[in-house]
Order: sequence, then structure tokens, then C-alpha cells
Amino acid sequence: MLNCAKPSTPAKANIWLSTLIVGLSALFYLYEFFIRVTPGSITHQLMRDFNANATSIGVMSGCFFAAYAPMQIPVGLLCDRFGPKRLLIIAVLCCGIATLFFSKTDNIYVASLMRFIIGTASAFAFIGPLVLATHWFPERHLATIAGLIQALGCVGAIFAGEPITALVHHFSWRPVLFYSGLIGAGLALIFLLFLKDTPTADFQPRSHQSMHLLWQDLKNLFKKNHTLWISIAAFASWAPMSIFAELWGTSFLITSYHVTQIQAATATAWIWVGVGVASPFAGWWSAKIQSRRTPLIILNCIGLCSALMLIFLHLNSWPLVDLILFLLGTAAGSQPITFGLVCDYNPPKMHGTAMGLNNMAVISGGVLLQPLVGYLLTLFWDHHMQDGAPLYQLPDYQYALLLMPACYLIGLWAVIFHIKETRCQPVAAR
Repeated sequence: MLNCAKPSTPAKANIWLSTLIVGLSALFYLYEFFIRVTPGSITHQLMRDFNANATSIGVMSGCFFAAYAPMQIPVGLLCDRFGPKRLLIIAVLCCGIATLFFSKTDNIYVASLMRFIIGTASAFAFIGPLVLATHWFPERHLATIAGLIQALGCVGAIFAGEPITALVHHFSWRPVLFYSGLIGAGLALIFLLFLKDTPTADFQPRSHQSMHLLWQDLKNLFKKNHTLWISIAAFASWAPMSIFAELWGTSFLITSYHVTQIQAATATAWIWVGVGVASPFAGWWSAKIQSRRTPLIILNCIGLCSALMLIFLHLNSWPLVDLILFLLGTAAGSQPITFGLVCDYNPPKMHGTAMGLNNMAVISGGVLLQPLVGYLLTLFWDHHMQDGAPLYQLPDYQYALLLMPACYLIGLWAVIFHIKETRCQPVAAR
């Protein structure tokens, strides 16, 4: 639960020091996104070395989200109780250690456990810096800071594309992930030395009554029908990214266009460029035109058309493929608008809990759909092998990736028929 109550002194904090503190903590989100997306660039190597099929790889990758999603609500409460600094140190260190173990194991079950641990610890990577931002900056800057943190995550995803693929091509995936794990340990040391919870000397934890208040807020949220539909729209906004950008996109492009792994990973980076550009712009656009529904409908339509073109049209121009991938990422700009919606419909005292629940819905796409795509690939597989790993054909991917346009249709259905316009104004009783 994100506590927006700030100490009495944040406005007096030095702007450069505030930027340094929050900026350093946000490096965890960049790092978390990097290790989250990396398996999508090395799926073939993972299937070969773990002797696994697409279903197993999908389940292994989905273990990250199975841990990440349910942690979204309690992580804010933990930050309120113990302070974000110590939790960020522990979390980034756990990410690094689990990545080290992942790089050394030959067992798919151990690898899945490491992904689960990484997902649990990574839950602090976005909320932790936001809590610090509420301590170090005036509240009016919080939305801008959230957008900048999201953009850093996209930078991490880009690093997990072509750069990591090139390194794996030269050094193999195990040493690359081993040194990636060491980066986590280095970040933990930096956090220990430089992070501060507040501009004042002491951090004051919240009362233990927070757990009771959290439970009451959750019960009130689940009683509200609009919260369900906003969560469905949030789920649909990011689920295609979980499917394509975070895991199966590189493999699909290799199969569809007969390009190298490096070329496919480079193209996939355009999705993250689109996400990074659209996420802050969509929120600004929504506020500018005083509408939540209009941007949501337009962006979902862009995603639907882009997904269908990507899956079923063999485009002869590679720059055109890049453009379609960029537009696919642009469609994910609808995600931040769902956070604005859920705050419009809930009173300020419930904003933190409501955003945590919404973020859990956003990330649930990875839990459900990454393994499902893997299962569908295995279901349609003709049992051909290549270099010790299953070889999936283009029709296999086309059938499995139909889940992407299906998500956009679900999002449109929720927005058009079940979510009312708020004009970017609070509609909940204060």
C-alpha cells in the first residue's frame, strides 16, 4: 500500500540530493526489468540446456509473475513499516543471488524457483522508489516521477534485447547471467552507502494498525463493480507485452522472418521504445483532453491492429516491421491511464491499495498467458527438433499468439461497455 503521507520537510530537501536518492533507487527497476526480460532473448538456449519444451519454459518464466503479482499490495505496507531503504537493499541482493544460482543450474525446477525468488524481490523495484519519492518530493511531482521510472524499466528491457543477445552469442548465456547477478550485489552496496529513507535523520514507521486498515480497504475495493472492470482493462493493456515483448517475441520473429537471434532481439527493442514514449505521453494526453475512455479505446485499437498485422502479415520491409512493433509498444501506453481511472473511482485513503490491486492485475498477464502460450506451442508442435531444442513452426506461433488480439478485444469490451468516463475528475465520495 503506497503511503502518500510525507514528512513535514520534503519541500525543503535539496532538489539535487532528492533526485540522486530517488534516481539511484530507480536503478533497481531498470535492473529488475533487465533480468525479467532476458529469458525472452535466450529461449532456444534455455530449452536446449534445460532439455525443456515451450510449456516448461513458459511456466519457468511465469514463476516470476506468480510471485511478483500477489506481492504488489503487501510491498507498500512493508515499506511503510520498515522503510524502503533496507527493503530495497535486501530485495536487490536477493535478485542478484538468485540470478547467480539461475546461471549455474541445469535443473528446470531449480531455475523456476530462482525466477520465483527474483519475482518476489522485484516487487519492491517500482513501489520502493515511489515511496521514496513521496518522502523526498512534493506530491505534485509523483506522476512525473512514476513515468520516468517506467521509462527506466524500458531501458532495462532494451538492454535485455540486442546487447544481451550479442553477449550470449560470444560468451554463452551462463557467464552473462552470472555477471548480471553480480550487478545486483553491486547495487545493494550502493543502496547501503547512499540511500536515505527521508530528508530527516530518522524514519518513523507506521502503526501496526495499517494491516487492519489494508484489509478494510481491500474489502471495500472488491465490493465495487467498477474496480473489477478497470482491473480487466489494466490486465488487457499489458498482457500482450508479457506474451510477446517479455518472452516469445524474439523466437516468433526468428521463425517468421528467418533472421538471426541478434536481429530479432534488435527489432523487439522497438516495442520498448514505444512503451517508453507512449507511457508518459498517454497520461498527459488523457489529462489534456479530460478523458480516460478515449485514449484507452484508441490505444487498444492500435494494439489490436498491430497484433493482427504482426501475426498474420509477412511484411517485406523490415523498417515496416519495426514500425508495427513500435505501435504495439505504443498501445501499452494505456496502462498508466488505468491507474488514473482507479484513483478517480476511489477516495485518497484507498489510492495506495487501489493502485497495488491494479498493478497486480497488470502483471497477472505474465502469470497466466506466458505458460499458456508455451502450452499452445507444444500442443501444435510437430515434434521436430533443432540443435537439441524443439523447433516450432510459424503456424504454431500464429495459433498461440492469437491470445494477443484477444486481450485487446477484452480491453475494448471492458472500456466501451462497463467503464464510465470520469473526465479525469474524482467520482468517489470523499
